[in-house]
Amino acid sequence: MCPFILNHLEDPTQFQTELKSFVCQSFSFSRIAPFQESLYQQTLRVAWEMASEGYEVLPLGIIADVCSLASLLSPDATYDTPLLFSSFFSEKSTKLDNELQLVLRQYEDYVMGKLYLDASVSEAFRLLIHYRDRDSDRAIAFLFQQWMSRANLGGIEWNPAWLKQLQSLPWDEVHHSMEWVKEDSTFQESLKSHYKEVIEKTRDLGSLFGKEDLFELQHRTAIAGFSQRLALRQILHYSQIFTEHFNELSLKPRPRAAFISTKFHQSESYPTGGYASLSTRGSIESLLYSQLAYMEKEERPDLFDVYYLRNELLYYSRDENLFFRRRIRFYWVFHPSLTETRRKDRELPTQRIILLCALLRAAWLLIQRELGKEALALDFIFLEPNNSIHHTHPLSLEYQLIQQLFQSDLERGDVKLQMLSEESLRRNLTATRKSEVCHPLWLTCEKIAEQESMRDFSVLYFNQPLPRLLEPLPSSEGEELRTGLEAWSQTFENFLREWIE
Repeated sequence: MCPFILNHLEDPTQFQTELKSFVCQSFSFSRIAPFQESLYQQTLRVAWEMASEGYEVLPLGIIADVCSLASLLSPDATYDTPLLFSSFFSEKSTKLDNELQLVLRQYEDYVMGKLYLDASVSEAFRLLIHYRDRDSDRAIAFLFQQWMSRANLGGIEWNPAWLKQLQSLPWDEVHHSMEWVKEDSTFQESLKSHYKEVIEKTRDLGSLFGKEDLFELQHRTAIAGFSQRLALRQILHYSQIFTEHFNELSLKPRPRAAFISTKFHQSESYPTGGYASLSTRGSIESLLYSQLAYMEKEERPDLFDVYYLRNELLYYSRDENLFFRRRIRFYWVFHPSLTETRRKDRELPTQRIILLCALLRAAWLLIQRELGKEALALDFIFLEPNNSIHHTHPLSLEYQLIQQLFQSDLERGDVKLQMLSEESLRRNLTATRKSEVCHPLWLTCEKIAEQESMRDFSVLYFNQPLPRLLEPLPSSEGEELRTGLEAWSQTFENFLREWIE
């Protein structure tokens, strides 16, 4: 809590004076950039973003230093720029005791130095270039929240209204307050204790930000709502667990020599490219350019002319061979009844829908690794509900999560997201089977009455804590039935073996 809140809450004049004094003393401890209006406003905006979400805020001097460091380490800046420190107080200032001067030097070495050299911090600052205006402030606030969470740091509880009030102060008034704060040491002890805590808990920290933090920055979920960020973090966490389990599987793709193409399409063949050999036949574009050295400046015929007339000039001949890639397409169909999976079961560590998304992501990563030589494609199909009176799809939140999880694949065109009716889906599937190998998977919580209608799909039910198959796939003899996360992995192992081996 702010140290001045309890004393003068009933005296507005004294309160305003102490508020400005505390803020100016906080800024006076900043060590990187000189005190300027732009830095002052940006620092207060970042602090307001944190306070408005209910988070504690580090001293404003630290926020100002991080904002300055983000500009210093931006991709536009040169990375050989040294980290120089400047002090608002002179080295011989009587208002800074020896202990406080030592604390500030330790802060420069163990906190700012660590931020400057940490690879995760540099990557986070590089990703900040994709954010503009308020989104940039919210992204920096997100980084502070993750830093404080990882280091278990406490902070100052701010009222967002006070920060808004400070932003509206005239710059001349703020600048004047910074001058007389040199003679005021009211809050130095309080700020010193905060800086000591930051130094102690940050110096022994590993990487300041984790892979999931950088993932959120890259996919712009860092500025999303708390529930969406929490869901995404849980998906990434359990996806890593499933990936580690799948990596232990001894899946061996069938040798390519064993494939015999019965439906050869022109779209499945690709030119090898490059040059195969040298010959004396070809066009001027394929001429071996080193032979141009045979040309002379004299008017008489030179060696190049002689070789040309004798057809002895050498030309590159292109490699006309083709190589073949199978086109494999996966259809993962989300039935609207999957809204029932938004529940937490006693047997599971999180909601079923979170585990489902994590399982699909881990499976796709394994498929890409094992079948990377083939032309892979993945279609996420969200079935449109029949006779729906809602304007939005029941699984719109899951649609957004899938969009964020597979953003890079979507940009490359390897993954597609579609909302189709069941009739359109079956029509597309029939057309695709004529030219590609298809593996359709139907994900649902609704009991299927006519099993014959699902003969083209593998069906996976999620109406219970543990997923189950409509028709169990062949599995290893003597395989024990597992529970919890192991059961989820075990269910999908059979699909992976069928698709890959």
